[in-house]
Amino acid sequence: MKKIIPILCFSLILFSVSCAVNPVTGKRELSLISEEGEISLGKETDVQIREQYGIYDDSDLLVYVQRVGQTMTLHTHRPQPDIRFPADS
Repeated sequence: MKKIIPILCFSLILFSVSCAVNPVTGKRELSLISEEGEISLGKETDVQIREQYGIYDDSDLLVYVQRVGQTMTLHTHRPQPDIRFPADS
């Protein structure tokens, strides 16, 4: 029983530190990755996807993806997201 108490206390502290305010809902939620970590992960994944699949040379498709993507960024909770789309690259 005495071993469980420190583990429980450590778990509660870890859980409370990991909680962050969700900018969309305004509620505190468990967050396993920071915003900076999320952005870094996205940049790493972009490189991997480009290496694995390459880039389509289809101007109509690129214009479509850019238009849809720019429309979606208007509805993000981030004030000025650094999001680029293939036609912007």
